[in-house]
Amino acid sequence: MQRIAQQALIVDHPAQAIAVAVEFKPTVILQDIEMPAINGLDLLPQYRAHEALREVPVVMLTGKEDPAVKADAFARGASDYLVKLPNKVELVARVKHHSGACVSRRQRVIAVDVDERVQMRVEGVDARETRLDDRARACFATREHPRKFAQRTER
Repeated sequence: MQRIAQQALIVDHPAQAIAVAVEFKPTVILQDIEMPAINGLDLLPQYRAHEALREVPVVMLTGKEDPAVKADAFARGASDYLVKLPNKVELVARVKHHSGACVSRRQRVIAVDVDERVQMRVEGVDARETRLDDRARACFATREHPRKFAQRTER
């Protein structure tokens, strides 16, 4: 395994790809089909089955131009498919596109989670205010001093 800059990681052993990806939390996976000991196509369903990697785009990079292999890659969960050796500008553009889409999806998930938490807190505050309003109305109806009313009703 070798780190390139701060944003890329090369995995030398395909059998470690899932574990390394879960730990690294990539926004895009660039993967060959022909690898030692495992076919890159066989890793695609494993990525899609793992909760932490399910939404991470996987770009297949391979020397195979066969339409049947391309169709198989997409059927197994590939997000994109590039034939070696791609133009550097195209490769960078595709990786940036898929990475940006992954980051946007993650941000939407976080925003929805935060919104749900805020909504739960607001509902909790509303419920407390309703209970306090009910107690205030009851206190007013009895014309008791609020402290006496509170002491009497809390028992």
